[in-house]
Amino acid sequence: MSSPAYRLRRPAFKRKRLLAGDLLADGRAHPHIATHREPRHATAEVTFANQAAV
Repeated sequence: MSSPAYRLRRPAFKRKRLLAGDLLADGRAHPHIATHREPRHATAEVTFANQAAV
């Protein structure tokens, strides 16, 4: 089982339509979240840590 961890690299603003995409590099998922007006406005980095099943 994997546990995701999120880290916003830039802030997202309320009342904006968001666009999302992802990039897989070095075994890590790097989704990008952006407003419809500025593609690089907000970005997020997500990593998955493997956990042993109980």
